Amino acid sequence: MKKLSVILMLALFATSLFGKANTTKEETIENNLLVGLNSDNLGLKTSAAYMLGEYGTSKSINSLLKVLKSGKTDVERISAAVTLTKIGTEQSLFAVKQNAKFDDSERVRRLCRMFYNQSLQNN
Repeated sequence: MKKLSVILMLALFATSLFGKANTTKEETIENNLLVGLNSDNLGLKTSAAYMLGEYGTSKSINSLLKVLKSGKTDVERISAAVTLTKIGTEQSLFAVKQNAKFDDSERVRRLCRMFYNQSLQNN
């Protein structure tokens, strides 16, 4: 499993080196993180979600919403909720709020509620 993560990270890095010449470094990084977000590897997926939150671009919102809604594990949905809260757009915060009400997992609902309430306090 660890070897697979390393191989995928190297593939993402290689992609960034040989990417299109007309894209900026930030766009290339974000595109690679979106590839990681769509990976089947849980560690890579959650790490990519975290880094997308650090970049805070709204381009990733649709992919993160998909993970929040249909992620297979609690960890995936929680990492998507954290990232959407960090991005902090009206759409992303609404999705976290809705997930706090309707997610199948009590743990995910509780954490989404906490993230949403914290975002309200910060604004």
